[in-house]
Amino acid sequence: KKEKKNNTQEYQEVNEAARKSARDDIQLHNERIALRTDQEFKGIKVFRRKMTRKREMVRYKR
Repeated sequence: KKEKKNNTQEYQEVNEAARKSARDDIQLHNERIALRTDQEFKGIKVFRRKMTRKREMVRYKR
């Protein structure tokens, strides 16, 4: 029983790390897109998806 509990804790930590890295990747990607689209728009705009799959405009402040 004790080993199983430790395993789940390890998995949780791995999952958290993976999720965090994915989040950071997406954020960097969004910022890159924002910089690329900066010439087209005045100011930086990026679309963020909510849980309801609605797209929402996000402005990055410099």
